[in-house]
Amino acid sequence: MSTILTSLWVRAVLAVSLGGMVTLSLAPWNYWPLGALSAASLWLLWHKANPTELLFLAWCYGLGFFGAGISWVYVSIHEHGNASAGFAAFLTLLFCALLAILFVFMGWIYRRFLKPRPLNVSHALAFSGLWVLNEWIRTWFLTGFPWVFLGYGYIDTPLAGWAPIGGVFSLSFIACFLACLWALVLTQKKRRYAALALGSTVITFGLGGISQSHDWTYGTQMTAQVTLVQPNTPQSMKWNRRYYQAILDNLDQLSQRANKWNHFSTRCPTHKRHQK
Repeated sequence: MSTILTSLWVRAVLAVSLGGMVTLSLAPWNYWPLGALSAASLWLLWHKANPTELLFLAWCYGLGFFGAGISWVYVSIHEHGNASAGFAAFLTLLFCALLAILFVFMGWIYRRFLKPRPLNVSHALAFSGLWVLNEWIRTWFLTGFPWVFLGYGYIDTPLAGWAPIGGVFSLSFIACFLACLWALVLTQKKRRYAALALGSTVITFGLGGISQSHDWTYGTQMTAQVTLVQPNTPQSMKWNRRYYQAILDNLDQLSQRANKWNHFSTRCPTHKRHQK
């Protein structure tokens, strides 16, 4: 490890930056190689850190990961929740800091079962599996928060062909595993790792491209036309009782207009649940 990276705080800043890098692999930037590069870089940071540093770096990575990936929470709290800028920033930072603990949990498992062993392919497999475990936990923990999945950045690449087979988790696993294999090539400099990385990349991208030409779903003879009614009521009016009746009248008018089209069904927002 270079002299600069021996400083824990330098590595902490690097971990935060690497976490934020994942966001650049997603829309609207779509620099998809950065997502896998970020994950593999975290893997190397972890393996070269001592046990205590590993958990701290895991939390730093998670802070950057969620801080960049779910910054829209600040907008929701400040602009739509009418909270002050400072209070919204505090709540958003606290939320990101708590979510970052998921990466600490992931790092603890890695440290407990894999860290003492020399870096090899089994580490790459296990780390990729832990990454997907992290994503899976986020689908249901505290009612679920499935944002910033690594696989989302690969839906416009040949790897997207794996999505009908294994969903977004398969894309996350493949992208993470391939990046870790190439990290092995760069750090271990062994021919068998280079052959495995190259072969795995060609096979997964190739089969993914072939899979995209396959029709995984089939249409039926039954068709239905459905109208979605969305009044787009401003947040400033939605919860103000002065506009309550006007909102309901607008919904009724839109629903009646939709019914004239003789569509199969009309879906309305949940405003009427609050009618007394």
